Amino acid sequence: MLSIERALDSIWVEATLAERQILIEDLVDSVRFYPDRLTVEVVGAPPILVTLKEVGLHTGTRSMVSETRTDSAPLGTVE
Repeated sequence: MLSIERALDSIWVEATLAERQILIEDLVDSVRFYPDRLTVEVVGAPPILVTLKEVGLHTGTRSMVSETRTDSAPLGTVE
């Protein structure tokens, strides 16, 4: 498993921003925000639960679910 992680790390480091966006769009199915956590669903895997503290966010944000993606959203933005 370690060699797969190294391969993915080297691909990520060498990828342009556009290539990184394509990787994310192909692998991440959804990101859902809840008042106390968020979930990330990667294609073919169970949801990953992430606390807001882990990603530098604070509780008290409103819940939202984005069911659609737009091709114009820049990498690293939240719709």
